[in-house]
Amino acid sequence: MHLSARAFDASRDFEVAAVIFQNADLSEDRMPKPIPLADMNPDIVRNTLIKKFVYEYFYVVPDIQNVEARRGAGSVLSRMASAAIFKDWVENVSPDISTLAGNKVLRRVRVHDDINQSGDYFYLTYDLLEFNQPNNLLAKPKITSNQTIGLKINFENGIWESYSNGNAFNARKELENGADPATMFRFKVSEVVLR
Repeated sequence: MHLSARAFDASRDFEVAAVIFQNADLSEDRMPKPIPLADMNPDIVRNTLIKKFVYEYFYVVPDIQNVEARRGAGSVLSRMASAAIFKDWVENVSPDISTLAGNKVLRRVRVHDDINQSGDYFYLTYDLLEFNQPNNLLAKPKITSNQTIGLKINFENGIWESYSNGNAFNARKELENGADPATMFRFKVSEVVLR
């Protein structure tokens, strides 16, 4: 499988659309059939969602519109976090993200694999890589290593069965409308502890 990543030229607001195509004729060279959720280890599902939340909490792309979309109802973070956590992110974290985006900074989040549970909290380590020079492939990022975050979560293995208004949840329709797959799962972060 080949992937052409989405490129963004911050100086000219120029985008290259992503393209994915399968070039293997033999079935054994192709991606395998998806594993049913019932057959997956719930700890793997939970840990994947925890990592996704941390990524959504910190990443920056050099696009103010991206930040505005992330602050809105229905964003990935708003659907993975409790109302209080999302409100806190909007008021206290997103202004810094907006400033970085306005300065054309790209920030990647590298989440380490080890997730440790202590009481009701899951702790993990992450690194932030900030690229401050758009379109300079030789520029070295500013790296902030080994940061720790603790999350108190509510998780049940499976996808939502109803919306908060009581209507039946339709995962297929959500995905067809462009929803992030991570928002399908019964997962909510109810507390964030930064160290």
